[in-house]
Amino acid sequence: MKNIFYFFFAISIFLGCKKTTQNTDFKTESKINPLTYAKAISWEKDENSLKIIQNKHTQSIAKSKIPLQKIILLSSSAIGYLEGIDALSQVQGVFDADWCYSPKLHQMIANGEIEDLGKSAAPDIEKILTLKPDAVLTYTQPQQAKLFQLLENQGINVIYLDEYNETTPLGKAEYLKLYGELFGKENLADSLFSKIEKNYKALKNSVVNSSKPRVFTNTMRGDIWYMSGGESFVAQYLSDAGANYIWSNDTHLGNINLSFEEVYQKAEDADFWLNAGDFTSLQNLEKAYKNHKFFKAFQNAQVYSFTKKVNEKGANDYFETGNIRVDWVLNDLIKIFHPEKAQNHDFQFYQKLQ
Repeated sequence: MKNIFYFFFAISIFLGCKKTTQNTDFKTESKINPLTYAKAISWEKDENSLKIIQNKHTQSIAKSKIPLQKIILLSSSAIGYLEGIDALSQVQGVFDADWCYSPKLHQMIANGEIEDLGKSAAPDIEKILTLKPDAVLTYTQPQQAKLFQLLENQGINVIYLDEYNETTPLGKAEYLKLYGELFGKENLADSLFSKIEKNYKALKNSVVNSSKPRVFTNTMRGDIWYMSGGESFVAQYLSDAGANYIWSNDTHLGNINLSFEEVYQKAEDADFWLNAGDFTSLQNLEKAYKNHKFFKAFQNAQVYSFTKKVNEKGANDYFETGNIRVDWVLNDLIKIFHPEKAQNHDFQFYQKLQ
């Protein structure tokens, strides 16, 4: 499960409780939120509710429930956004805590401020109902449809936040604005996003005229190499970091299923190998699939992955803080490809496999 979690850049877990004081007035006029980068979601609000539109599905949250005071988390990716707007104290309980990286969240669990609700595969329905949360934050997962319907029937909002559907890093980060709406912290969210956007654009511009090293991504899994698609947010990161992604002309939003031979034919002499799963050493990468060693990037020890901040359970901060601090991720990548442009930057998420 951990390897799948790393590889597909997916997500999984959690949210909670307490009152906020910033921007709690709910505007009475109808308002459609203008988003610049996020394309998979939008929202509008009127005098009665906040409506979230995603995947052609509309969720309606009553005005009286906003800002959210008490939440349960079924998505670890939400943690980064909550920490970004200082709303982690609203979390009552969290499922699958082992999949969460946040040291602050684990400390709150240890202090009894947040309840560890166990595995989401076998949820304690009575416990959820006892906590009486305003909402459960999750991602779209059809296998939990019955649970979510039961919670909705009990008046508990189930809010789906699928930021992984975005195809640009800034699109993922822009979900901060929706979290700001949900928790009454619009100004804080807007301010943080503006800072991230400004940093990201400046970093991107700093390498526009740099040479572009050839790069490929990911690893063999069984008989398939799941290469990042040319229209994915990974490909956008690499382009913005001043790299020449070998599959940039591909039109897939997700991954491309390739054979080893197909990858080797195009990437044998690539300069860099990025996102090598959850491996932390070249030895383990070769052990997983012996032919990995034949790439020039492997032989030159130019293999990197987002494994710098991983706890003892395997939870990774790249999927939490990395969701919003896309400027830090970009700076990591620029330090890899163009170290002269990032001399004062310390890696936040990436590290070289030794």
